[in-house]
Amino acid sequence: MADDLGSPAAERADLAVDTVSPYVDTRAPLVANTPEERRYQAAYLDDDLITSLWSDTLVVTAQG
Repeated sequence: MADDLGSPAAERADLAVDTVSPYVDTRAPLVANTPEERRYQAAYLDDDLITSLWSDTLVVTAQG
């Protein structure tokens, strides 16, 4: 799972290797009490090697 933090200049940040659904992002917002847009992508791993293309980007608004 990766997140680009919603910034055009941001690079992909690896968040987690998850083997079960759902993935729950427990990070605090960048600015307290402020909603923020987060963008996620996923890829299939086999023995820690990415073996697929990255998924389409999922955009969500996280409540602050």
